[in-house]
Amino acid sequence: HRTVSSAAPRRGAGAGRSPANPSRGLPLQNTPCLCPRPCCRPPMSDYRRGFESLRQELHEPSLPVEGEWPDWLEGTLIRNGPAQFEVGDEDYNHWFDGHAMLHAFRMRDGTVSYRNRFVRSQSRTEALEQGRIARSEFATDPCMSLFGRVMSVFNPNPTDNASINVARLDDQYVALTATPLPVAFDPETL
Repeated sequence: HRTVSSAAPRRGAGAGRSPANPSRGLPLQNTPCLCPRPCCRPPMSDYRRGFESLRQELHEPSLPVEGEWPDWLEGTLIRNGPAQFEVGDEDYNHWFDGHAMLHAFRMRDGTVSYRNRFVRSQSRTEALEQGRIARSEFATDPCMSLFGRVMSVFNPNPTDNASINVARLDDQYVALTATPLPVAFDPETL
């Protein structure tokens, strides 16, 4: 059997930087051969695609639909997750740390529309204004010095990067993360 290796690294969050972090867009090394035997197939697809940053906010009023669904199926599916994995020259260290983005699929009268938008969090706003990672996230701490890390224990500035879940609380829709700082959003415009 033959071994295939990638010629160039994928573009994405921090492509070609540190080999310590698998999110850095490294080239595949010694990927399994092309033969059909189960022992040679990769154990999972290339996980690095999950670390490619999305930068564009979109609104597609009509997506192509194949087939039909029941007449009663109507509504909006809103999901969120990480979308941008770097700010300036700094990379986030974990998939949970990427700036949160909301995605909405609206189904009505046999049509589907799509819209996405970054969560308007303080964490994202501060990072974009400063051109660097401004707040500690799940696995990324912007305090590079030992003194800065110690001081952050006494002056915590928790993240509101709400990339984990969405919920309706009373009459308000919110994006949530592991900290108690929900971010409200309009379900129509995100």
